[in-house]
Amino acid sequence: MQIKLRVPSESLIFQLDSQQHKSQHRNRVDALSVLFARISQQHSSLRKEEMKDRRLTLGPNSFGNQIRSYILHPYRLVNDHRTHVQHNSPEDVLNGEIDRFLLATLEQDAAQMAI
Repeated sequence: MQIKLRVPSESLIFQLDSQQHKSQHRNRVDALSVLFARISQQHSSLRKEEMKDRRLTLGPNSFGNQIRSYILHPYRLVNDHRTHVQHNSPEDVLNGEIDRFLLATLEQDAAQMAI
């Protein structure tokens, strides 16, 4: 018995020759589970490639390649070296108020994608 499944969103046609069960419904369920496994494997490999590409764009993790500086004395300042955003309250940033830096990073990424 041959089962043919089409997945339009993935532009994929999947054929499975299955005679494990007498029921066509059961063979179809088996084919769907194999299809799901293959699609999830494909998506995970794509995600791994994207992460690998993203890691290549990052610089080395060494001294001088820091993301942010926290200056607490003699004056108070947090400086983001990637986006050049400064904030004069390090306590707020250390307590988790980093929306200003996240928005600047997202805007910078969007500007680079538009180029």
